[in-house]
Amino acid sequence: MGILNSAMKRSILRVMESWPDLHTSGPKMGRSFADHLTKVAIVSYQLARILQTQGVLTELDVLNAFYAGLIHDTNKLLDGSLRRTALKDNIKELLTFLEVKDDRLLTSENLQKLQFYVSLHQGSGPVGMKLLLNDRKDEIIYRVVKFADKFDNFNSADLSLQPSLKSSCERLLQEIAKLSEECFNHTRISYHVLKEFRGMLSEKIHDSLSQLLQEKFSCVAIARFADGVVYLCPSDVAIDRGIRDSLIQDISEKLTNTFVSVDDAVEFKNTGIQLKKGIQELPLEKIVNKILESVSKPDYEKRYNTSTIFIFVDGLITYIKKILNNTTPNIPDEEIEKILEDFKKLLKTNKNPLEAIDARGTLARKYASIASFVPLSNEYIKDLAQSFIRRFHDFHEKYVRDSQVKKTVQEFLESNLLIDGLGEQSLGDIVEIFENYGKYETTCSICGNSKDVIRIETAETPSLVVQQFTNRATPHKRSEPLRRVCSICRIQMLATKRSKFKYSETSPLVLLLPTNYYPEDLIESMKEEMQFRDSKEESRNGQGFSLLGAMFNKRLPEMNFQNMILFQYPASGFSKPTWQKVSTIAACFASYLISKLPVKVLVTTNLELLQDDIEFDEQIKIQDAGSAVKRILDYSKTWTHIFEYYQQGFLPAQLLFDLANALSSLHAAALIVAKENDIKGKDKEKIMLDIFRILGGDQMEEMRSMAALARKWAFTRARDYRRISDHQFIKPFTDAVVALRKFNPKLGEGENDLKSLIFESVRRSLPEGGNDFQALEFTENFISFLKKVGNDSLEQSRDILLKDFAKYKNIFLGNVRLINLETRKEVNS
Repeated sequence: MGILNSAMKRSILRVMESWPDLHTSGPKMGRSFADHLTKVAIVSYQLARILQTQGVLTELDVLNAFYAGLIHDTNKLLDGSLRRTALKDNIKELLTFLEVKDDRLLTSENLQKLQFYVSLHQGSGPVGMKLLLNDRKDEIIYRVVKFADKFDNFNSADLSLQPSLKSSCERLLQEIAKLSEECFNHTRISYHVLKEFRGMLSEKIHDSLSQLLQEKFSCVAIARFADGVVYLCPSDVAIDRGIRDSLIQDISEKLTNTFVSVDDAVEFKNTGIQLKKGIQELPLEKIVNKILESVSKPDYEKRYNTSTIFIFVDGLITYIKKILNNTTPNIPDEEIEKILEDFKKLLKTNKNPLEAIDARGTLARKYASIASFVPLSNEYIKDLAQSFIRRFHDFHEKYVRDSQVKKTVQEFLESNLLIDGLGEQSLGDIVEIFENYGKYETTCSICGNSKDVIRIETAETPSLVVQQFTNRATPHKRSEPLRRVCSICRIQMLATKRSKFKYSETSPLVLLLPTNYYPEDLIESMKEEMQFRDSKEESRNGQGFSLLGAMFNKRLPEMNFQNMILFQYPASGFSKPTWQKVSTIAACFASYLISKLPVKVLVTTNLELLQDDIEFDEQIKIQDAGSAVKRILDYSKTWTHIFEYYQQGFLPAQLLFDLANALSSLHAAALIVAKENDIKGKDKEKIMLDIFRILGGDQMEEMRSMAALARKWAFTRARDYRRISDHQFIKPFTDAVVALRKFNPKLGEGENDLKSLIFESVRRSLPEGGNDFQALEFTENFISFLKKVGNDSLEQSRDILLKDFAKYKNIFLGNVRLINLETRKEVNS
């Protein structure tokens, strides 16, 4: 399908930044205007692209569908009724604001078309507009936008929950098909749903099933929800139970090949070849070839003073021991005797290899003991491998091979996969779950699932530390995962390990969840941007502007795009990182993300995610967050702005954390003034003052008035105005505080006494030619400021100001510097 071009991405970002207001009622409640506009635009674009490939629409028609979708709610963008706002001049003004530079879109004739599409996308629009339509394509395009607008009311991939909405959308598709003279035939809306979220396992299932449905039935994925995918399918496609069962078989086979890795099952350690439980999932040929590959390192012969053939034989002996020590398969005694005899023949020895080997001491000693009874050389190693595979293939398939991964994936899909409503869970399954729940022997310590609990091996886990897998911990606690897990959790761990995500407290996992769904072309566009990252072909392929580039100023992390966007975010810049620091940076980053994309954000160090992890109402969720995170999330716009300086490399990580961890916004404003020299780059002062302003440092009217007077006096006194020190700027304020220290309300001194003390102290700071009226004005502002600080109690005000003198001194200085900057800008302009 078509991918969004740079101009479209710029317009999307402009919309996201300009209309963050939330819907307060209806099916879109809690979602921003920008979220809705963006999705209607992209779904319109994709549907129009399908029509273009079938020869119904032109390239300009496709662009019109996109931009009509992006501005279709002119009543929300321009605060008026649709009839009054859907005017040509308004539409042109909006397109210009969205940085549209394609002249074809801005002609009077085309603006008239856009006016039609915008006006008619709602049933309540001016119906009289239809009388002006004289082109069949215009009839199609306004229905395309109308379809996308209706479709955006779905909040789950399970369309059976909103049957009337589904029928309404399909009627529009049928109208489009009729107008296209049946060139367009994707009039059936189909869907698949996973009822239980299982992290990377779910993502892999969505990916595999989506590919199969598109390849086998020519369906087109149009929207990716957190719980499934919605497709436009040809009208003659119908999914029955037989097709569902066949799809489950295909997916199970495909995912087994993806999840089961011989690298996890066969490893060379300091005790020689080690075989893990995963060998039960693999054919013997893969196991033997991996053993041969593992032992054939050039330096092993020298290190262990032996030949490679003997290291390989040790691996084969390990395999035989592993099989015979496993009590699960019931191998007859005569079968055991036969395989041992055949193994001796392969090794050309009359000794029992399992008994003759000396496994005590060093590896060199073990290999020397093998050499003493196995008369083979390295030239025979490949023949030995092939002979072993031929001889023991049937034995392996009969007694060893047991693809639990495939069975588990298949059972999971049979219980949780819905395709067009097929696959609802039976009452008997639910009863069985509750009968087993809570029993240690039958309950998974991670997810609480019942029945098939097994011991997990650390080799299959996504790089979790061994201490997190101890049987000494309390069972059934998600925070303390044990070795006893269900088969589904085991498969989920294998899926996570294949994804290359690693457990890390300094690089938490970030999930970008759709607020309701991701349009397919948005995901595909981002995938394309990832493919072009760090590529010099970027500009030649129209990728000069990217949505991911707007999210990440530095190098992009490894990202997974499916029904969710997942990546690990490295919160770098700390000499001693802690989760409190990392979660603070991550919270700022999450606030930044929701200003760029229509998403909800989950930040966590937990790789094994479950359904309850992704079910939250707020826009941002930080699991196990530090104390500073709540303030960041409460004032996300403020911290988004500040975070951009960190993203661009101007603000050190430690300073960003210190600002977020300050007692209040005013404390943070004072801190940024004190830490100006920690800011990087040439524009330290501008950055400092911008952060100072956005934190509210300039909001105290009395402080700003005093700062203006102090600045004026400092310039009047200075011989060289370019070299005025901070001390000269803040001297009147510090003089007033010195007077405040002398004030003692406990001795009966009142407001007039304090005024006299401050006036006399400040008066001495007046430059030559200054007058008492200015000193009096400063004094009045200082007294007013004091009353606000202490809630009209001078005694309380005195205590607060003296205790937090450094804070208020920096706030005062920040206001002086801000007035300086504003004055310079005014002069320059």
